[in-house]
Amino acid sequence: MGLTKLITLLLAAVLTVSVGYVSYKVIADKWEGWTARGGTTQGGTARIEAEAVSEGFQGCTKCHPKIAEKMKATYRHVPFAKGDCAVCHKPHDSKTGKTEFTLPLVELCATCHNRNKERQNPYQHYPFKTGKCVDCHDPHGSDQAFNLRLPVKVLCNSCHNMAIRYLDKKVQHPPFVNSECTACHSPHSSPNPRNLKAPVDQICNTCHFATLPGQYAAVKHPPFKDGRCIDCHHPHASDNARMLRKPIPDLCLGCHQNTGYLLQMHPTGEKYPDRARGGTVSCLSCHHPHGTGNPRMWLRPGNYLCFGCHMNKMYPEGIPVPN
Repeated sequence: MGLTKLITLLLAAVLTVSVGYVSYKVIADKWEGWTARGGTTQGGTARIEAEAVSEGFQGCTKCHPKIAEKMKATYRHVPFAKGDCAVCHKPHDSKTGKTEFTLPLVELCATCHNRNKERQNPYQHYPFKTGKCVDCHDPHGSDQAFNLRLPVKVLCNSCHNMAIRYLDKKVQHPPFVNSECTACHSPHSSPNPRNLKAPVDQICNTCHFATLPGQYAAVKHPPFKDGRCIDCHHPHASDNARMLRKPIPDLCLGCHQNTGYLLQMHPTGEKYPDRARGGTVSCLSCHHPHGTGNPRMWLRPGNYLCFGCHMNKMYPEGIPVPN
């Protein structure tokens, strides 16, 4: 092999390796930048700003500077974080400023966010049902999780006015007070009324474990047995203890209205102290509201129920004192 040919081959090899290395670096850098743009960290945001994402994005920001500011948001929609405005928007005439989407909005969101299973549910949140995703979610960026436009409680109250209706009530449900609307309600859809994440009794029992033993009681209160907790308890707030919808005995008398029974009922009210439980005698002095092993849901069997207060009837000559 001639010297000239050998030198040519060596130069070709060096050139190939150099080009390959440069190509690798370009691809690696592009990949690194691409993945960084999809992140939510400050590092990802800084890279986007430094690299000037794309020419298309820069063109958009000339007219939409407020949108560009959302690059600094904690949570960013992935197409926006990558500067791919054209994924969702058609380029429009700067004179008219009319925004056009590449697809109808509900179809556009569904191309990435597959909600087909949720759309089969019978109960659907109105914005979800009508495809108004952007009523709740910011399509660019937000400091709220899931790109919500506002904190959960503020966002929900913008339509449901729960704060106005219940925040002045004396007794409030902790999830309601703590803005945890989605602890009980699905924000999109549900097979259960009121978009509850599970049937009422299952939702309640996830926190209220003390009611579980009542499910094994021999005698159960029908609303409790049927999982109708909210027949008696308000799920958000109330002016009554235990968030009851009405004070005792008004709540009980809503169902138990038999006149003959009322004439035989033990007297209740402030004149009659409950010596066993404290306070004054009410329906709950004798009956458990969920269930017990005793007839009529009595708290104690037989005469022991009465003797809880009427010890003098059990020991007419006085309570014996142990030696």
